Amino acid sequence: MDYSDFIPEFNHTYFKEIYDYFNSLVNVGRIRLIKSFPQQCLSWHADNDDKIHIPIKTNIGVRMIVEDEVIHMSAGSTTIMRTNKNKHSAMNGGDAERVHLVIPFKDKT
Repeated sequence: MDYSDFIPEFNHTYFKEIYDYFNSLVNVGRIRLIKSFPQQCLSWHADNDDKIHIPIKTNIGVRMIVEDEVIHMSAGSTTIMRTNKNKHSAMNGGDAERVHLVIPFKDKT
């Protein structure tokens, strides 16, 4: 959440539209694109904030696990994950890379 200034070079992109939309609803932190390689898994961990996930490129072998819930997110879908203090992981068990947009947020008070 310390990195919440939008980079001016991206002002005329779809990323700015996404940022503005979600920032009108919640306090948005550092937006980033994350690539998950085939046959890899993240460690079991908890974050300091909750996240909005928007898969851009995915495959049927990708799963997100939050506590006892396991889900597959389709490309173009939007999922809000309460990963603040909830243990979670992600795995790409498929044969192709996964790319998704991650937007950390805090609820507006």
